[in-house]
Amino acid sequence: MGNDENTPQIGANILDKSHLLVFFSKIVLHHHERYGLNGKEIPLGLRIIALCDSIDTMT
Repeated sequence: MGNDENTPQIGANILDKSHLLVFFSKIVLHHHERYGLNGKEIPLGLRIIALCDSIDTMT
């Protein structure tokens, strides 16, 4: 399959094709880039995706 580094870009490209989901494209693309940010500096959408990603990993 593909390289894990490309996965966010692939997901963002898919979301870009839907006018209903394009809002989430940047969140998906940058959801691994939250490191180095603190608290309120992390956009709410990224915090939600990080939480969901963590729960998915644990289950």
